[in-house]
Amino acid sequence: MGRKLPPKLSFLRRKVMLSKTLTTASGSTVNPQQVLVNISLPFREPIAELTLTYQMNAIEQVLNHYKISTGSKELTTGQLDRMLKELSLRDGINPTFEPLSISKVLPALAELQKQGFIRITGEGKMMFN
Repeated sequence: MGRKLPPKLSFLRRKVMLSKTLTTASGSTVNPQQVLVNISLPFREPIAELTLTYQMNAIEQVLNHYKISTGSKELTTGQLDRMLKELSLRDGINPTFEPLSISKVLPALAELQKQGFIRITGEGKMMFN
């Protein structure tokens, strides 16, 4: 059956049901049955770690766009999450780090809150300068 995959990579090996009889290159036939298939996916090492600067720039650009387009300085964390995924709202995109989400930029949100640029309320609302 081949080598055992680590638990995190076990999704790469799947059993598949063949729906019809197949003929191999040597001319023999294979009847419908479960066959273990190894799925090869290219592994990509992250080029760099997601930096605090990248996170903060992304948040600031999205918030500035929101302020200009709506005239408001208040939004929900859900709105911020959706806007972070919208690449057209930002410059200097690094595909290695995308898509961004609230969970990925928590360190930047904490830093911006510490600096007084944003204020997050308990109701999931965010106010910014």
